[in-house]
Amino acid sequence: MPRRHLSEPEVARLVTLVEEGYRFREVGNMMDVSQSVVHRAYTRYQETAAYSRRPGQGRRRVTTPRDDRRIIRHVRREPFAHANSIARHFPNRRYRQRQRNISDQTVRNRHRESGLRARHPNRVPMLNVRHRQARLAYARQHLPWGTRRWSNVLFTDECRFCLFGNDRRPQVWRRRGERFQQNFVQPIAAFNGGSVMIWGGVTRWRRTPLVIVRENLNARRYIDQILEPIVLPLRERSRGFILMQDNARPHTANITRQFLADNQITVLGHPAMSPDLNPIEHVWDMMGRRLRREYPGLQTLAALERALQRIWRTIPMAAIRRCINMAERLRAVIRARGGNTRY
Repeated sequence: MPRRHLSEPEVARLVTLVEEGYRFREVGNMMDVSQSVVHRAYTRYQETAAYSRRPGQGRRRVTTPRDDRRIIRHVRREPFAHANSIARHFPNRRYRQRQRNISDQTVRNRHRESGLRARHPNRVPMLNVRHRQARLAYARQHLPWGTRRWSNVLFTDECRFCLFGNDRRPQVWRRRGERFQQNFVQPIAAFNGGSVMIWGGVTRWRRTPLVIVRENLNARRYIDQILEPIVLPLRERSRGFILMQDNARPHTANITRQFLADNQITVLGHPAMSPDLNPIEHVWDMMGRRLRREYPGLQTLAALERALQRIWRTIPMAAIRRCINMAERLRAVIRARGGNTRY
């Protein structure tokens, strides 16, 4: 049974049950607390005739208020520091003569009391000063664009999906000593079982076919498999068409630039290290979540390809349009002075 502090209404109910003749163990089972909690609460009621705890009652803290503030300052200054490394800097006030430090758990308790929780850090591009300046200039230059102009932009990118590498590291419930038993391990395959590279593009009103890139994508294949059969027809059908692509080598090779110029395809420049300024990155994220949820047991690359095609075709256009919120993205970059944003 868990051990916890009881509220005044809970203590009142506990006292009533005990005085009606129920045993401490029976009361604990009914209230989902341990027998010792019931015993202490009832004994305290007999001594004080009150349902509430006396101020200051309970185990003395091993840290002073000043220690608590120093612990919080330490973790705010070094947010990646482990609790055990922080604990080494603080003596246990109850055992000063023995020169013992506080425990890791005490540090974690102080974190929780101040509203701090352990979280997985977001992974973001590593930006230098030049990247920040370029991102800020790009955001300021394109912020005046309205929704109509952004509607002409085809946002494109490649993405790689691994056969066995799309799941987050799971947790398993096991007992001590069962770590390497077959039921409690997660087999892994070399190179995550292989991968599928895809290319796609979206606007506010349409999506391109999803291209499976079966060989390493170089400039020649980029032209033959993507630009000529997919992008060029879109440019011919759309007035004011603009292509957004990142600065990957196949996109910026001389023959690619020449093809784009010869076919009068306007390209929107894209600052380096800026996936948050390409909405299709969020579409890939949606696809990854659906792949984990709807197709958890894929065993072959062919099955992975079919699943990706089905997911791509069935993403609602309304969901894609919500991702193409360029004004909000640009304002976020400006607020961050060219730094990373939440997108």
